Amino acid sequence: MPTRLGGDGRATRWITLSSSIERHLAEPLVGALPQVMRADLSGAPALEWIGNALGLTLSASAAPPIGASAEQSRIAELVMIEAMSRHVAWLPPGGKGWLAALNDRYVGRALALVHGRPAESWTVEKLGRQVGLSRSALAEHFSNVMGEPIFGFLTRWRLQMAAEFLLTTPRSIESIAHDAGYESAGAFSAAFKRVFGKPPSMWRKRRRAKP
Repeated sequence: MPTRLGGDGRATRWITLSSSIERHLAEPLVGALPQVMRADLSGAPALEWIGNALGLTLSASAAPPIGASAEQSRIAELVMIEAMSRHVAWLPPGGKGWLAALNDRYVGRALALVHGRPAESWTVEKLGRQVGLSRSALAEHFSNVMGEPIFGFLTRWRLQMAAEFLLTTPRSIESIAHDAGYESAGAFSAAFKRVFGKPPSMWRKRRRAKP
């Protein structure tokens, strides 16, 4: 529905996009973002493509073609990814926390490896070899930049992946616990409950019950 705001200034076109993400996979990165994030997308490589795609999608809104909803969803994702990338790139150097870590030469590379190859059995030593630091140097640098030990990060990441497997696969809890690095389902269940507030069996049942 058309809406007019302001006076006789230059006309501005507002386009509202929405996107969603599984919070159990996105934390604590999402929690590190500001409530309102402003990013200038001028000159973005995908900006022209995004503009053209939006024009095509909006012009066809009266009779959406097959695949239009998927196209709109993809556009929202691209805009969000570009905005977040620019927000992180413009942060001043020397910061601490998740956003600063993404810009760090060594920690950013380690995060990209872990998130890009989630099925690999990562250790601090293996990550150190990949990023060009010794085990002890990476552990110290990671803690300084992220504000948490790298072992704690790896443990939480395995639990996050376990939470996803519980929702998206029929695998047994024992099998998922083993892949997460736990020798027993009981130890895995206790660790999982500390992070997600409920044991794996309840997590799986509750999410499956949602429409």
